[in-house]
Amino acid sequence: MILEAVALQVKPGLEDEFEAAFRQASSLIAAIGGYLSHDLHRCLEVQGKYLLLVQWETLEAHTIGFRRSPQYQQWKALLHHFYDPFPVVEHFEPVILVEPMTFVESRDRQAPMHPLLEFRDETRLRQALTHCSYLNENPGETEDNERLEFLGDALLTFLSAAYLYRCDPAMAEDEMTRRRSALVNEQQLAKFAIAVGLDLRLRLSKGAAQEGGHTNENLLSSAFEAVVGAYYLDQGDIEAVRPLVEELFISVGDSLVMSGSSLDAKNRLQEWVHLHVGAITPIYFTEKSGGLDHAPEFAAKVHVADRLVGEGWGRSKKQAEKHAADDALARLKQRGLL
Repeated sequence: MILEAVALQVKPGLEDEFEAAFRQASSLIAAIGGYLSHDLHRCLEVQGKYLLLVQWETLEAHTIGFRRSPQYQQWKALLHHFYDPFPVVEHFEPVILVEPMTFVESRDRQAPMHPLLEFRDETRLRQALTHCSYLNENPGETEDNERLEFLGDALLTFLSAAYLYRCDPAMAEDEMTRRRSALVNEQQLAKFAIAVGLDLRLRLSKGAAQEGGHTNENLLSSAFEAVVGAYYLDQGDIEAVRPLVEELFISVGDSLVMSGSSLDAKNRLQEWVHLHVGAITPIYFTEKSGGLDHAPEFAAKVHVADRLVGEGWGRSKKQAEKHAADDALARLKQRGLL
């Protein structure tokens, strides 16, 4: 967190006008990415003197994100003519904090963070919570959570498999496959995201937020994967991640025990391939095909032994791949092979 501090000397007799203009200008600065809070204080000893304190996530959020924005031009027009002399802006970083501070995007989002998500480097957490749509409205930000999502997905796949392997030595491979699929599917990961308090902390564009992004299962599950990936990098040890996810796996209990008919499409297709083709794995090719930044659309094609067997589309890569597997299974059924 960076604190911007500015001593403001307002021209005599204009104090009331200045305070009214500042109230109007407050909404401009609050709309900037990386803004946390601001306060204006009136000096008791010196007439017309004020102290402005603004909390930013980073220095660049102020010096680039705000100073280069259209809102700053409006801010200048509303306020700068009140000052004499023109103020000096200074920035400060924390040295001693009386109360520990946890990163939040804004004051109305101070939900308690899961105890196992205590980051040494909060910039990793911010990146994990940053959806690509947020970058378009905040030029001071440079990284979204997609690469961390990729890493977290791989970690969750491994950790869920290891958990199930240890959980019941008598559990058959097909049953472990079903349960692993249920533990890390989009719906369940979205529930895990809410359980650890990520839903109120997602960093989204205004459009994505207005369209219910904080309750969108795709965005929540992706953020959870990204946070798991970021936590692994932050701690530098997969054993630091294991208790976090296993605590969540344990909380699910036996509620995800599924019958064979409820096996998801990708695993059903893989089982059919293993049974009728051989020990090979269906290969999915997925790419963005359209949509908006906060509501992308993806197209997926699934191949078996270099042969296209199904196609699908969806609002996430996982959804598109699931629909491609569904299409492949439907084609097999039409041919009397399923």
